[in-house]
Amino acid sequence: MKRSKDNSPILLSRGPSRRHHSQLTKQRYLVSTLIGHCQWVGVKSARKTYKMFLEKATVPYPIYCKCIEIEKSMEKQSMKRLRDLYDKVTNEWGADHPDLWLDYITSETGLKGGDPTRVGSLHWKAMKTLNGAHTADFVSKYSLLHLNS
Repeated sequence: MKRSKDNSPILLSRGPSRRHHSQLTKQRYLVSTLIGHCQWVGVKSARKTYKMFLEKATVPYPIYCKCIEIEKSMEKQSMKRLRDLYDKVTNEWGADHPDLWLDYITSETGLKGGDPTRVGSLHWKAMKTLNGAHTADFVSKYSLLHLNS
């Protein structure tokens, strides 16, 4: 083991662990599976597949994003399904993703079946949930969102 001048051990980084690579591979596989189900088998099968994924303890953020994308691509969008997905993803990953909150808010104001009266409570929840610099990022992007609309 290498040691520094003060005789303390030097820990060498070997880069991302095998576990990290395994998780990334699994995420890519799950996303490609969802895309495949949606394109080749149909949306009902894709929904069944993503519901199975969402029942797991920790669902990767990209999987939630793909599920939301699938629901938004539907000819007949279901705000109930979208809200369920957004509520799950914001509860699990909302602390570090200000753009997720902005997407949720714009979905409520811009999609058929959306409820603009929910925007205030979503904004409040985002402010309480987001961590540190993410809160400032959210506030600035939210302000720009209102300027552009």
